[in-house]
Amino acid sequence: MNFVALFKALSDESRVRIVSILFQGDMCACKMVDYLHVTQSTASRHLSALHQAGIVTYRKDGRKHVYSLNRKLPEPVLSLFDFINNESPINVDQRDFEEVRGALNEV
Repeated sequence: MNFVALFKALSDESRVRIVSILFQGDMCACKMVDYLHVTQSTASRHLSALHQAGIVTYRKDGRKHVYSLNRKLPEPVLSLFDFINNESPINVDQRDFEEVRGALNEV
């Protein structure tokens, strides 16, 4: 694990907010734009940086990219994400997560 890349990726407030959102469940990039209040391209850039650092993974669901936290990271890193979520939770509409769960159950 490259801890320099990890902390560099987490050095941006929007990326920390993404971690908080994804700690609660998987979400497509298009929904994340609503919570971050940024453009689609900016959200994609942040998600790409988190993906390159190994923090998030994604899968394609039709034309959508559904992102999730990489749960295979070392336990101390996952504990850090738990801390981030508890200290700066993002109020997310649970229906946005249910939509993703519904799509996963259809597969």
